[in-house]
Amino acid sequence: MKPKKVAVFMLVLATAMAFNSTLFGHSRGQRSVHTSGIGVRGTFWDMDASPSLVRISNSLSRAAVDVGNSGGYIYFFSRMSDYGFMEFSIGAVGRVVAESYTVKGRRVEVTGVMPILLGFRYNLLPPESPSALQPYFSFGGGPYILGEVQVVESYFGIEEEVTVNSTLKAGGYAGAGINFLLASWFALNFDAKYHFVEFNRNHPYSGLEWGLGVSIMWGRYRPGR
Repeated sequence: MKPKKVAVFMLVLATAMAFNSTLFGHSRGQRSVHTSGIGVRGTFWDMDASPSLVRISNSLSRAAVDVGNSGGYIYFFSRMSDYGFMEFSIGAVGRVVAESYTVKGRRVEVTGVMPILLGFRYNLLPPESPSALQPYFSFGGGPYILGEVQVVESYFGIEEEVTVNSTLKAGGYAGAGINFLLASWFALNFDAKYHFVEFNRNHPYSGLEWGLGVSIMWGRYRPGR
């Protein structure tokens, strides 16, 4: 599936949620406001301008499978004020390219990035808002662990070469998202970020990331305290 199609699907889903959000918010009465939470999110990271999530190509002498840059996160958040949250997240996103040649052999290349990020999230609506749809902006940064593993194997012999490289780079991100509250303690989450690895927009690992996940919340918070 193309990344743009994924984005359009998520946008349509968010729009459908927004259509019923106010009614949903009013129907459940006064909502409890929580202080902390944990979530998981599946993502597609468009590093290297990857064209698709999965791509398969075949010819007489070569076959290739390219599994695009997908992965996931676990994240924790804590309320700082009526509108602000601190968020800590750990993710892993990888890309696998496997190529088989009729005469030469096989090559498998795995590239990935592991972001460890601390950020700030700013909700656009007050905590006492009856809307189930809660949009926000976010920004932050931290270390990005970049890794690459390459395996080359010959069909006609025992030759096999394995190369492993890893580097640690600083970087940052800016983004926006929406939480759709299905209950006061449970939400669906749509999130989009642009990552600047080495704070460089042209870095090969820099790019736009789309995510979809869920979160649960706990702790009682009194707005305006």
